[in-house]
Amino acid sequence: MIDKLKALVKGTDIEVANFASNKVLCLLPYSTDEIVITLYGTTDEEKIASFVIQINEAIDAMIDHLGDCKLHIDQTGKYTTVQVFCG
Repeated sequence: MIDKLKALVKGTDIEVANFASNKVLCLLPYSTDEIVITLYGTTDEEKIASFVIQINEAIDAMIDHLGDCKLHIDQTGKYTTVQVFCG
């Protein structure tokens, strides 16, 4: 199964790092956090489909979070402060 998942993400920025007991440790692009994907189903096709769904959900959550982030510049006083707020 791990070879099938690695082949599936080959050429992308998604990395399949480890596999044990229907749990896959993955790294997504532009993130240092590892995520654990639980594979559901009895056949390889069902497990791969559940992997794809969960990876896409994790990427969508990243996109939503980044969409909420804004850069703010405070030029009061003698210092300029730049902060990123994600809400």
